Amino acid sequence: TNAHTQFRSAVKEVSGRDQGAGQLSVDSITARKYLKGHYGKVYSVHWSADNERVISASQDGTLIVWNGQTQNKISLIPLRCSWVMSCAFDQTTPKSTTVACGGLDNVCTIYVGDSDSDNPYANGPKAELVGHDGYVSCCRFATADKIITSSGDQSCAIWDITNERRVASFTGHTSDVMYTSINPTNSNVFASSSCDMQARVWDSRAPQYSTHEFWGHDGDVNCVEFFSDGNTIVTGSDDASLRLWDLRSGKEFATFASDQCMTGVTSLAVSHSGG
Repeated sequence: TNAHTQFRSAVKEVSGRDQGAGQLSVDSITARKYLKGHYGKVYSVHWSADNERVISASQDGTLIVWNGQTQNKISLIPLRCSWVMSCAFDQTTPKSTTVACGGLDNVCTIYVGDSDSDNPYANGPKAELVGHDGYVSCCRFATADKIITSSGDQSCAIWDITNERRVASFTGHTSDVMYTSINPTNSNVFASSSCDMQARVWDSRAPQYSTHEFWGHDGDVNCVEFFSDGNTIVTGSDDASLRLWDLRSGKEFATFASDQCMTGVTSLAVSHSGG
């Protein structure tokens, strides 16, 4: 498929830069920009839909909204709980100022910025979504008024932000759910990854069961992302591998691992050209 071909081409192009050795040289990787301002561990970052702004969540007890191009801070949001694990921009509209975060307080908190104010988030949270029995490991906006969360209580949930209530719960994982990713072609569909060594795909219109279960990793599956075609997901695991899965066949079609990389995969990202 087009997604598979482009992914393999990108890997081949990057790998070929190391003078034919077939491996990416660490010396060839350079940072393009630095966003400096946090005083504690940065646990999560997420881009806005306009590809200009970035939100970061840190255990210094703050969220920071940055201009990713100029590297300037736009806003600093103090948190009630410093043990934050995830943050997200509302990517459903390019100029949205709505952001979310979640962590060890078991709550997903929503903030809406006032773009005409010098201190856009001064009014505090718009909504606090309470209902998980474990930490909130990830949050992603499905629409401007709905958000999906994953949790250490082994479940995912969809929330109505306006009414601050849980719309549906998704159960089936047998250990902590670490990450969730929404299908870019259909916001009703999302994927989850878990410490039970599997990834699942769900349809919010039928929350009673998952539509796909993907097994193959030998460790916690820490992260999952959809490709832009909506038919492919990639997972990263404590077994130090990345695996690609096809939703149409329900099967794995590629594994990326190296004997020289023995540490687990805790985070991944798919480029816009990756599918």
